[in-house]
Amino acid sequence: MGGHALGPTALYGSPYVLYGTLISIRERLLRRRDKLGISYYTIPSHAMESMAPLVEALRASRSGPAGRSGRTAWHVGPSRATLRT
Repeated sequence: MGGHALGPTALYGSPYVLYGTLISIRERLLRRRDKLGISYYTIPSHAMESMAPLVEALRASRSGPAGRSGRTAWHVGPSRATLRT
């Protein structure tokens, strides 16, 4: 029907998809925040538990020598959660 399929490389650079290892996702989110100002991500509430290691990794990166300000936090709603980097 004339649709276009996206390959894995196209999705990897998308700000709408989190794909990769814990470390690579953490670094990508921090780069997006620093370069593009993107610091909030909405995640379906059913994915919160699987995202917990990422939140912890982002929190750990804040206490490093770079001295990033602010906090990594969840804002939880009835059907989704927002991750703030």
